[in-house]
Amino acid sequence: MSSSTTSASLEYFSSVSLSACLVSSGDFCSKIYHPDEPKIIREAMGFSQEIADRRDLRYPTAFHYSLGSLVWPAKKLIESRGGDPYPVVYVTGRVLSVLLGKATILLVYALAKRINDRRHALIASSALAFSMYHVTNSAWATTDVTSSFLLSSFLILTFKTMDDESLLLAVTTGAALGLLVGAKYTGAIAIMPWKCLAQRV
Repeated sequence: MSSSTTSASLEYFSSVSLSACLVSSGDFCSKIYHPDEPKIIREAMGFSQEIADRRDLRYPTAFHYSLGSLVWPAKKLIESRGGDPYPVVYVTGRVLSVLLGKATILLVYALAKRINDRRHALIASSALAFSMYHVTNSAWATTDVTSSFLLSSFLILTFKTMDDESLLLAVTTGAALGLLVGAKYTGAIAIMPWKCLAQRV
């Protein structure tokens, strides 16, 4: 398969996935299927005061606070004019999740290509692009797709760190792992493949 054909196929799959995410981004069953979304939006709305007031540490907050810091200027501007910033925070959270979902497809392609070849990379990325779980969760402002994005980033950076042995790459890899665990505690399992990856390389 030529490089141009592979690139065109990858662009097609990721575009279809992005379209599916946008189409499915309505409110239908979101509170039933993903009851975490309203909580995430509420905590993003409360940023940064929510940090000082937070007492429940059962759930990580990397995505919540990243979203909160991203929309904070717009939220303050809207509030100063007597408006309700909730719709802006809500839509921004969903758009961010959609973009991270599409970016994850590209990262999976890069990761699979690094491990194997372009054909396997295309199979892996297209499987993710048409995964019902990935597409559905990309439509909502939750931590699932964010965790997938950060996990893929962490694994790619791990490979690059082993290749280049750069201090900057090592720090960036550690930051990616920290954000991954900060988005979802179960992301800590990502450290387990390190020995296998080292042997693979």
